[in-house]
Amino acid sequence: MADLGAHVESILNALSGEEAFQIFYSAVQDYGYDNACFTLITDHPSIDHAAMHGFTTNYPDDWMEFYGEQSLFDIDPVVYYLFKKQAAFYWGEATRTKLADERVAPIVRERVQTMMNLAADAGLADGVGIPFVSRSGEISGVGLSRRDVIKDPSYSELAEVNLLATVFKDRFLSFHKADGCPALTNRESEVLCWASEGKTDVEIADQIGVSEPAVRFHWSNIFKKLEVTNRLMATTKAMRLNLITLQRSRLL
Repeated sequence: MADLGAHVESILNALSGEEAFQIFYSAVQDYGYDNACFTLITDHPSIDHAAMHGFTTNYPDDWMEFYGEQSLFDIDPVVYYLFKKQAAFYWGEATRTKLADERVAPIVRERVQTMMNLAADAGLADGVGIPFVSRSGEISGVGLSRRDVIKDPSYSELAEVNLLATVFKDRFLSFHKADGCPALTNRESEVLCWASEGKTDVEIADQIGVSEPAVRFHWSNIFKKLEVTNRLMATTKAMRLNLITLQRSRLL
């Protein structure tokens, strides 16, 4: 059994958002989860940040890129259920509910089932979703994934995971103010570094081994994180904040 009290205390004592995430991730591993993802479902004026899937995450990069390219956020049953549920839930519950919803078109149901099958192939066979709604109506959520299907759900463990996620969310967001330094993923840093060297999206895609739509997906997230509207502003701000350097980009 996980040491719930020790995990909670460690998260509360985290000195940065990244440290809070790493401690939280380590804690949920004790419950059998392999990856974690925190998403801003709606815009968050409280931290001056737009809605963003995977605001902080260690889900596989390939899956995150595919998810963005295919606009799976729009059909994701976990996201769908985050709007309906006020407590932690298992992915299976969310999937069954969406597939049974008569308002969902048959073609969408087919896409949902295909998406979940592909997720399982990517190592995200099952998991939990944990919704949060602030007093001002901001909606966010934590997703936890695992490679195997959950055969014997434990609602006492789910309650503990819910507590850990709540503590993490509060501690993590406490470090994200409007004037804070945003956290970039490795791929986002690579995109910015190559852009600072004058590379086009096509050239960046070739350099980092992804598709051109994937590069555009990363730009969309970069613009949101840095609160800018174009590539020049993004690279300039990233360098000013010491998120990238020309020397680093030459070494990639």
